[in-house]
Amino acid sequence: MFDISKISFSRYNSYLAITNWIGRGELGNGIYIRSVKDGDLDLGNLFLLELIDDEAIDFTVSPELLTIHGKKGSVQINFPRGNEIRIKGQGVSVKLTLNSKTYDNAIPYNHGKWEINSYSKEIKIMAVPIEGILEVDAPWEKDRCEKVQIMTQKNFSLALDFYKSVWIEPTRLSFNDETYKIKLEFDSWKSKGLKKESLKNELAKYCLWSSIVSEDGILKRKASYMSMNWMTNIWSWDNCFAAMSLLDIDPKLAIDQILIFGDLQDENGAFPDFANNMYSSFSCSKPPIHGWALKWMYERNEKDLNPYLDEIYNILVKWTNYWLKHKTINGIPYYTHGNDSGWDNSTLFIDGAPLAGPDLLTFLILQCDTLSFFAEKLNRSEDEKNQWIKTSEDLLNLLLSKFYKNEKFIGYRYNGDDFIPVEKGDSLVVYMPILLGKKLPSEIRNKIIKELKDEDRFLTKFGLSTESKKSQYYRGDGYWRGPIWAPTTMLFIDGILRSGDTEFANDLAKRYCNLIDQFGLNENHNSITGEGQRDDGFNWTSSVYLILNNYY
Repeated sequence: MFDISKISFSRYNSYLAITNWIGRGELGNGIYIRSVKDGDLDLGNLFLLELIDDEAIDFTVSPELLTIHGKKGSVQINFPRGNEIRIKGQGVSVKLTLNSKTYDNAIPYNHGKWEINSYSKEIKIMAVPIEGILEVDAPWEKDRCEKVQIMTQKNFSLALDFYKSVWIEPTRLSFNDETYKIKLEFDSWKSKGLKKESLKNELAKYCLWSSIVSEDGILKRKASYMSMNWMTNIWSWDNCFAAMSLLDIDPKLAIDQILIFGDLQDENGAFPDFANNMYSSFSCSKPPIHGWALKWMYERNEKDLNPYLDEIYNILVKWTNYWLKHKTINGIPYYTHGNDSGWDNSTLFIDGAPLAGPDLLTFLILQCDTLSFFAEKLNRSEDEKNQWIKTSEDLLNLLLSKFYKNEKFIGYRYNGDDFIPVEKGDSLVVYMPILLGKKLPSEIRNKIIKELKDEDRFLTKFGLSTESKKSQYYRGDGYWRGPIWAPTTMLFIDGILRSGDTEFANDLAKRYCNLIDQFGLNENHNSITGEGQRDDGFNWTSSVYLILNNYY
């Protein structure tokens, strides 16, 4: 189904993953058992898994089972639950080598079991022989084991249980029964929300399913990580696209992707840039697209959002006021870094920050509209509802009067005295006001759409390039200076649809889905060749692909 050197083998509700690393393993190339707890500070490599007196020559992978084929036999691996890995060998034995660091050790337990303490990762692992016996090479040296290696017999069955402090042995089914149980679980997930079959539907559903991690540490809800490869965090705009995609599969889980950042919101109303089970970072932020996303979700599933509407509204009020009260200069909202906008290295930020962009005003206008809409649904006062309407109108007037010059939207950099127009580059981000749809004057809408259709600048056979192909700054693998991305594709398609050009919106959706069908679920894609770039199994790519196939 997929290549584990590109998309990690994992499961729903787990921080564990298995990846065939090339050039990313401390113990050399090979198959690593990993824990992605504590974020992306490292890859979380716990064990290198090797065949003894044999070599891995092929892999067979499905959501429920990984099979490693050697010349003399095979090894099968599954995840019966989030904190357990089962390994079964036929005709071949394996060696597990701990990626050992400070204080890491292994000690014998009863009945042939061994407890491994990965002190550096704050994880304990009980190695439980189910069939056969284990040989362990773990010589003690001062305050740790010099190395830890676990070796099996040729025909064996082994369980690895992962825990924090106390091992409690779970009730286990046979290996085959556990595999079948996982298959039923994934098949149930896969069948939900399915309106239209597509080439990469199952793989996208797998990427979404396997990237859900359990509640742990500061994460009080299940969270949709962006990947089980190396982007092992949640970011506070990425999560909106995951939430939108999950709405048809698991509405409560979808809503939790929004509420989880409410849990982490600071006293000023700011969302962290990203978070994981260990910590959250406020060094940067992310754009306030949450109002847009929540309105999109509400229009499609009012029933399941209503019980949370009051909580959502209060979170959104604080998040909006953070921008309006704490991130403005002379009444103009601004970003402090490209990361704040989500377009990290966009040419809009080529001379630095503070940066005021038309995209930020667009998102805040829509967020205020959503707050007015929710205030009415919640029977808040007319004054409260009208205040959000007025704020939205004031921001729209600011956008049109200051940011639309010479028949185009522009950004401004603040130099300490005044806002100076940004003149370098030709970034797609300044066209984001199309998301306002018919709130924009028709002549502006029509001009934006005409320019988006220009095949010499942004439009390619696969969708919209994030930097004009004519720009001197365009790069095929330039991150936000050229490649096609899922979130921007989703935002522009929705804006074009809101503007009344259904044909162009549907055409862009088809182009993007064809891109994914052909090249895969990468973090981003070369806008001209379509080649997949960076992370190969990315969650928001999967999410947007599923949304576009279902709704557009």
